[in-house]
Amino acid sequence: MQQKTTVKHQTYNDGILEYYQVEPTYNDAKRKIGEKKVKLGFLPYDKAYKRNQDITFAESNSKKLDVKVKIPKMKFDTNWIVSIDNVFYECYLCEDSDPFCNYLYLQRVTL
Repeated sequence: MQQKTTVKHQTYNDGILEYYQVEPTYNDAKRKIGEKKVKLGFLPYDKAYKRNQDITFAESNSKKLDVKVKIPKMKFDTNWIVSIDNVFYECYLCEDSDPFCNYLYLQRVTL
C-alpha cells in the first residue's frame, strides 16, 4: 500500500509586489535634480496580521505600520521601495526570524 506524503510549504496567495531601488538623477552640472525608481523584481506576498507589539514598535520608531506582508526568504534591503496595487511603501523593517519567510513592515509614501 502506498503512503501519502504531505509537504508543508508556504503559500503566498494575496498577490505580487514589485520592489524598486531609488537612485538620484543629476543634471550636466552634477547637481541632483530628482530621483528615479529602478525596478529590481517581483515577489509573491501574503498579508500578515498586525499585532499590538508590531504597532507599538512602529510608533516607538516614529513610523506607522500601514501593511505587514510575508514574502519568501531572501536578502531584502530596507532601502528599497515596495509597490502593491500601484501604492508605494517604504520598508522600515525586514524581520527574518522565520527560517522560510521574511516579514516586511511597510509605511505608505508618496513619490
